[in-house]
Amino acid sequence: MVEANETPCPVEGLLCPTKGPSLMSLVERVLIVYRVKPSMGITVESPKAYTLRLGCSSTLEAVHTRIREAFKPELAGVESFVVLTESSFLRNWCALNEPNIKFVERIVAERLAELEKGIRVQEKDILTLMLTTKDPQTGEKLPPDNVRDQILTFLLAGHDSTSTALTVLFMLLSQHGDVERKVMEEVERVVGSEPLTFEKLGRLQYCTCVINESLRLFPPAQATRKDAAEDTMLGPYKIVKGTASIVSLWGLAHNPEYWPDPWRFDPDRWLPEKANGRSSYASIPFSVGHRGCLGRQLSIMEQRCMLAMTVQRYHLRLHSLSKPSFTTPLFLKPHNIFLSLERRACSRLQTQEAKSPLTPAVGDENAGLNRGARAKRQISTEKASIPFNTRLVILYGSNMGTCETFAGELALHAVNLGMTSDLMSLDSFLDKTDVVNGCAAVIVICATYNGTPPDNAAKFIRLLEKEPDKVAEIFTDKPFTVFGCGNSQWLRTYQSIPRFIDKTLTAAQGKRLTANFLYGDADSTLDDDFQAWKFAMWEGLSDSLGMSGASMKPDGGAAGLEPAYVVTPCQAQEKFETEKHIGEIRSKWAIQNGLFLGKVLKNKELQSANSDRSTHHVEIELAGAQKYSAGDHLAVQGGNPLEVVRQAAKVLGLELSDMFHIRKASLEAVSSSIIPEGAKLSVEMILMWCVELQQTMSKAQLAILMDRASCPYEKKALEAMRNAYNVEVVKRKRTLIEVLDAYNSVQVTLAELLTLLPPLRPRYYSISSSPLATAGHVSVTVGVVRGDSPAGRLHLGVASNFLASRKVGQLVGCFVKDTKSNFRLPAAADVPIILVGPGTGVAPFRGFLYDREASKATGTAVLFFGCRNDDDFIYREELRGFKERGVLKDMHVAFSRKLSGRKVYVQHLIEQQSEEMLKMLEAGAYIYVCGDAKHMAPDVRKAFAKILAEGKGLPLSEGAALIDELTIQKRYIEDVWASG
Repeated sequence: MVEANETPCPVEGLLCPTKGPSLMSLVERVLIVYRVKPSMGITVESPKAYTLRLGCSSTLEAVHTRIREAFKPELAGVESFVVLTESSFLRNWCALNEPNIKFVERIVAERLAELEKGIRVQEKDILTLMLTTKDPQTGEKLPPDNVRDQILTFLLAGHDSTSTALTVLFMLLSQHGDVERKVMEEVERVVGSEPLTFEKLGRLQYCTCVINESLRLFPPAQATRKDAAEDTMLGPYKIVKGTASIVSLWGLAHNPEYWPDPWRFDPDRWLPEKANGRSSYASIPFSVGHRGCLGRQLSIMEQRCMLAMTVQRYHLRLHSLSKPSFTTPLFLKPHNIFLSLERRACSRLQTQEAKSPLTPAVGDENAGLNRGARAKRQISTEKASIPFNTRLVILYGSNMGTCETFAGELALHAVNLGMTSDLMSLDSFLDKTDVVNGCAAVIVICATYNGTPPDNAAKFIRLLEKEPDKVAEIFTDKPFTVFGCGNSQWLRTYQSIPRFIDKTLTAAQGKRLTANFLYGDADSTLDDDFQAWKFAMWEGLSDSLGMSGASMKPDGGAAGLEPAYVVTPCQAQEKFETEKHIGEIRSKWAIQNGLFLGKVLKNKELQSANSDRSTHHVEIELAGAQKYSAGDHLAVQGGNPLEVVRQAAKVLGLELSDMFHIRKASLEAVSSSIIPEGAKLSVEMILMWCVELQQTMSKAQLAILMDRASCPYEKKALEAMRNAYNVEVVKRKRTLIEVLDAYNSVQVTLAELLTLLPPLRPRYYSISSSPLATAGHVSVTVGVVRGDSPAGRLHLGVASNFLASRKVGQLVGCFVKDTKSNFRLPAAADVPIILVGPGTGVAPFRGFLYDREASKATGTAVLFFGCRNDDDFIYREELRGFKERGVLKDMHVAFSRKLSGRKVYVQHLIEQQSEEMLKMLEAGAYIYVCGDAKHMAPDVRKAFAKILAEGKGLPLSEGAALIDELTIQKRYIEDVWASG
């Protein structure tokens, strides 16, 4: 309790003992935080501070009561107040600050060790100066712990306070056009279109007045503590030596005795003629005296630079969605302030900048919240300007969207260089081949799909195959380049289509812009391969345009980021309305992308209860007139797992329920985006359904993060990661979100993240049912992907976890995909078939067997299945049923973990059955292989090659050619997928 011999002194904000103990250990600072609402409509949580000398037995409840009694007029009408004692505040602060202390201690210790070894002793950085400079009077150096504390002060003091000051400054400027006009006039007069220099900065007198008034109206620090060095009198009141007093900087700055109409924003108060005679202590936002803020001048300089350079370029306006509010956790913290920036059309600086084709226009809704995003680097043309009316024809063949995304990025790049571009699919090009007339180059980006062209390139490939004269008519003497997208795990057909395009256009006397055909491998570094090709292509185009020596290469890193999306927050009413129509929005999105919403009819676990794996059999109702054939794929648009979505939202500093309005910044940008144009979506929905969150980070993305790192040590670590990219990123499968979460000094916005990440793509599953048995629904067999990445990140398969979690009656966005391959049962029912499908590779063969049973096929069927042990023998009873009913003649099961010390795989059983296999092949059998492309498929191919070679008495080396012959005859058919 407050001791009875203590009575309040009549000084507002101060309780002093008139008698009794004066132990300094009993002094506590008490902050009373309560809410006030100034007339300008901004809610402020404003602290008032009091110093009390308390007895040892005092309790917080007693302090509450004493404060209520002593300051009844002050607290009249206040709904609530919070009392924080200094010691509890400091305990929390110290706990939070401990990692920072250890981090800085390490830096200081490392530099001290270097200095002791004579390393870089002549450096003039602030750390070296603090460690080496001696006091001129005592000859002593600062002790390391003091240096540590000073560095911690530098790190803390300049960040929150200046950030707050700039936010408030721009908010006030955006609301006062007359002030903005005066600032602009001074900047035009002093700086003009020249670079801002230190000398010119000092002449921006009115800008300084604006900053001083902003700091007065909203001082970043609300109060400062001063300790009495000796007994002194403050007016009529005695202050005992050692007493800690709190000076309310907020109260000073709003004292009507010195500031008439204190809540009015009026920079003219600071003009010399009006400031004369006013106490210099009437506003002290940075404190004063020997313990004043070390960074005051640096902060004001930063603010002057930002003010001058921003007003040079933009008009500032407070967005209508803004609802300014402030809290005071330590420094003043502004919230819900959104600024619209409109590029000035008439300034001298703008006239100069207009010469650069890359000056981005910032939309009304884009600034403040959406700071940019296209992962496209700044472009420079150093020795020549691009000829007027230069036009590119950019063609793509794309099923999954990757090539279309690359093509869109290239088109945007061309537009920003001052060119025009015609962007279309290869098949669409056939209806308008005359677009090549007068173009600077034809650029083709294409993939291979199971050895066949993408759906939107099939007609173009037929033209190349069948009409060489027409091809020559179109492409002779035309500059061209081809970039191939593929996955080297499909080694036999790797890059076959883009390589064929390149070969055919070369034969038609086209002029290749690059020395060789270039391509990218999705199994390793596709994004970086694309960047390398792009550099080579731009250099070739420079030469073709007679601009030899001019650089059109994008610079590395984050320079020149350009918005690909415009993102604005939704108002409360919009949130409510949007949440009611989430399902409708998603349905429209699914339909627009060729998907139908199928109802889940069955979802069951196939693994036994003892298995540590999970495989689901999922049956989905077909919508409308949807049809399929055994051997087709089902494309499923899954959603990122909620755990991954939460991590991404945390990195962005957003709540899953936050709602945003999103639209593309331009037609060229992110052409393959699946974000519904103009939709209002929650963060959860955006991150779950629209972008890939677990894809391995590209080197280009890593370069952007490295440039964004504000912490030198993190920047250095990211640079080391980039230098060892294949080891640290590719092999460890690090994702963009994972790295952002680990390196806190790298900050990105929602718009930037949406642009850096590729759109979420559908996952393809072999259909495991037969339309002859179940015409109204389709089934897939889903191996649920869940495990730790090499870097220790929990990796969750997008579609597999999504499908496994679907309950009966829930909807799944999907569509049937004809593989355009020969993975179909023989037309004749008496042809024998050999099926090889370990694990979920058995899925299409389940469909084949139901198909054969329904059609009463008579040909012999043999299945080779593989699993670890009995616990993950999926479809066991169904497969045994096929054998019992005669649909299967034999079923051979390879258990890779059942026998101690011996791993048995399907290729081993195939070799064991070599005699039977040879008889079946001689009888015209078809071989079907489904599963892993990287290991299983090549090993099975080798096993059959060996059987054929030995059966014909040929050297084993000739077996591969025999399999190739079967492939040409369409009797050796694979449906394989990339493994992790």
